[in-house]
Amino acid sequence: MNMHRTYTALWMGLALLIAGCIEQPPLPQAPEFEHTFGDENNEVAGSAQALPGGDFLIVGGSQNPQHGDYDLYILRIDAAGNEISSRTIGERNIDEIGWKIAPLSTGEFAIIGTSRATRGGQPDIVITLLNANLEMQWQTTNTFNFPNQGLLRSVNFYEMPDRHFIAGFGTNVRPVVMRFDERGRKVDESVFNGYAGSEFHHLFARDARGHFAMFVMPENFYSGITAFEVLHFDSLGNYAQTQTIPSGNLYYGQVLAVTGLRQGGYAALLRDLQDTGSGMGKVDSSTQTMGYTPFAGDELYANLLELNDGDLLVMGYEGSNNFYGSALEGDLEITLLDSSFQLLRRTSYGGDRQERLRDAALTPTGALLLGETSSYGAGGTDLYVVFLNN
Repeated sequence: MNMHRTYTALWMGLALLIAGCIEQPPLPQAPEFEHTFGDENNEVAGSAQALPGGDFLIVGGSQNPQHGDYDLYILRIDAAGNEISSRTIGERNIDEIGWKIAPLSTGEFAIIGTSRATRGGQPDIVITLLNANLEMQWQTTNTFNFPNQGLLRSVNFYEMPDRHFIAGFGTNVRPVVMRFDERGRKVDESVFNGYAGSEFHHLFARDARGHFAMFVMPENFYSGITAFEVLHFDSLGNYAQTQTIPSGNLYYGQVLAVTGLRQGGYAALLRDLQDTGSGMGKVDSSTQTMGYTPFAGDELYANLLELNDGDLLVMGYEGSNNFYGSALEGDLEITLLDSSFQLLRRTSYGGDRQERLRDAALTPTGALLLGETSSYGAGGTDLYVVFLNN
């Protein structure tokens, strides 16, 4: 059902911020190549994951050409962006989309997604297990016990040492952590106090020790923020403590995305709503402080990715969303920061219509960006894959 087109990468511009007027080493330039995947209907991007041997697994949703429902879309591409295989899994009158991939210690892959009746209503959480050959082994459906739109675009999903699973995400307001057993059946769910923003924020991450943290704003968010709160969990997802971190000069600060750093601690992408600017905070698990490094920009942000050399890729996009993201505006916006959060370069990718960014995965020489495009492809909204080199 899929069509695959390859487009010559265009030079999108190079912007360097030279700290102290000292020349920096060469930086990632324009993308090596760009690809789209899809047909004349709409596709929704969820997550990308590197596979052993250099291929990539991509999951999301694909609109069925017969009845218009979204089915779980599973796509395998090689390191050159060529499609190796694809399949869809779904039922009539149900929209099913895969949002995040967890690579497992067994060589298998678990996908967390949602299913929702096309007539609306409360969605369910679906866990799907793929073996090493990306063949489906089982699929388990779990219900929400709290009001939520359930899109889970911001979910982060991991395997724990006991081979159970854990997911952290924001609802319309509250932060939620869910644990599942080895068959994807919900064990428990915890709704915490605090303001989790919208579901487009990735607030839950695992650190170098294997522990987890959820970053939230206090409940009195709209009256101004004097501190952020970090909820800490052990490696099995048991809640440990809440850490309060002063927000410094961010009076209307908002947490947009969090990632664990290989050298320890977390990097948090922050947005100052009062000044319509953004910045980075680094949090050490043993301290009560957050350093803040501002940089210009007021895009919507999708996620953070620590690159192989320790630099940070800040992934954003311009514009707004509808339910599944097919009403898009603007281009992919990419910001590269060094390990001290100093701005190295910013650029954008896209065509004359609209693109949005969902996720990224490390490659041996850079990163793969995954999103959606209505500028290129076979029609509707197609998956948009951009490979960045080193």
